Amino acid sequence: MLYELTPAVAISELGLSASFHGDPFDRTITAPAKTMGLPLTTTDPRIRQWGEWEVIFYRFGYRN
Repeated sequence: MLYELTPAVAISELGLSASFHGDPFDRTITAPAKTMGLPLTTTDPRIRQWGEWEVIFYRFGYRN
């Protein structure tokens, strides 16, 4: 499913807490999920450890 990049999503990216790391791409994929009330599926440990939003660990392709 595709979602439109709305002003609310763009603004929410700027409003992510300081505890969220600074990777611009990670901020870009996290903000829409948070704004739309959707869980985020990722293998990225930094996003999963953030703890302020529901994140589902996606194991496919993950190398530890």
